[in-house]
Amino acid sequence: MRLAYPNVHQGLFVGCGRYQAVPQGQEPPDERLHEPHAAVRELRDPHTAALALAPELQARTLTMHLQESDDEPQYNYVGDSLGLAYCLAWIAGARPFHPAIAARPGDLWCTGTLTMNGPSPVLGPVVETGFEVKLTAFVTQSADRCFVVPATNMLQCAAALRARCTAAGVVTVPLVTRRDRHHVWAALQRGQDKVIITVGGAGLPLLVETLFRPPWRQGKRALLALLIGSLVAGGSVWYSGTVPAPLDLQVNYVYRAGGAGPLLPLTAGVVLRTGDQYKILFTVDTDAYVYILQRNPDGKFFQLFPVSTMQEHWLNLKNPVRGGQLILLPRATVGESALAFRLVGAPGAERFYLLASRQPPPEIEAWSTALTRAQQHGHEVQIQELHATLERTLTARPQHTHTTETQRLLPVDWRAGEQFTITERRLEGLCAVCVYVVEFAHR
Repeated sequence: MRLAYPNVHQGLFVGCGRYQAVPQGQEPPDERLHEPHAAVRELRDPHTAALALAPELQARTLTMHLQESDDEPQYNYVGDSLGLAYCLAWIAGARPFHPAIAARPGDLWCTGTLTMNGPSPVLGPVVETGFEVKLTAFVTQSADRCFVVPATNMLQCAAALRARCTAAGVVTVPLVTRRDRHHVWAALQRGQDKVIITVGGAGLPLLVETLFRPPWRQGKRALLALLIGSLVAGGSVWYSGTVPAPLDLQVNYVYRAGGAGPLLPLTAGVVLRTGDQYKILFTVDTDAYVYILQRNPDGKFFQLFPVSTMQEHWLNLKNPVRGGQLILLPRATVGESALAFRLVGAPGAERFYLLASRQPPPEIEAWSTALTRAQQHGHEVQIQELHATLERTLTARPQHTHTTETQRLLPVDWRAGEQFTITERRLEGLCAVCVYVVEFAHR
């Protein structure tokens, strides 16, 4: 099996470039294999990513060959969206495919950009228009039956094209947790269905674990890196090499009954009633990307931070947040208006989700973009799908539910001329793949 990169030229699908790693000194198994285009050989991030994901590659010498597509051999297959196929082909030179993958007819399609965030590889989306051409080509061709794509692209894909995939019997499997490996393998073993595997930005280690057999015989250092990654990720997202350091931050949720009276802490288990008003204060100790979402009893999510506008007022609260900067959400007044969040809607369990990391999580960015687009076009079915997808993503992350109260008092400007103080609450050691959850009752 080879790793196939679907290519688009001037808006048209022009076949696949197919990669296969061949050990140095060994004759290529196919006479059509030849050295990649010079621009491809100069790519550094895909090869660096392969070494991070499969450390045993450092002990092997491999020569990469590229087989041009039989459809349009006159084209050079270049571009940053071939990064994923290039990286996985290197790994395939050192590790055998999982039996469920190897048993599939044809080659494995892949698309996605690769960059390195320090020692950790990150999967990024490809150009949206090009992605839709590639997805259409995958659905209509018959030779190859599995396609690995960035989750960001699939979320942003036009609803009509996703519906076409479903109508054609294509099965889409999100790869979010280690449990999802079994869903991928089961879908592939059904034989007749085409399968699309969607992968998040930090999900490359889990993808490698899904596609390939584990390297049982490798150095102690590499095995230790894999073990640490598994434990830190809690079975959700693996990191190879250095794990991003956790973050420390201050976060306080506060409320006033009916928007009047004393300022009270909004902590887990507190009961609020319709019409109560609340605010959020937070400070990160170092520059970070912070996301705060609220899930209502109907299962819908609302992004509280970052936020551009509120009640038609321009707030411009955006990422990244500078270390030491105190954020009051929403701030006390904008012009003549006093702002606060107000609890509305049906009663039930409400939840706040807070994520913070040194790099933006692509899944949340993609969800926000896709939701905005779906709302603008009134696509209710897609909106429901997006809310369900986000809930699965957040549920799969390890939860951090504990904060520590300090002796420090923080000022809270509720509205002009009305100020309170609240005791600081600290959230220590929030890992890059963790989510801080506060659930309260809405009566």
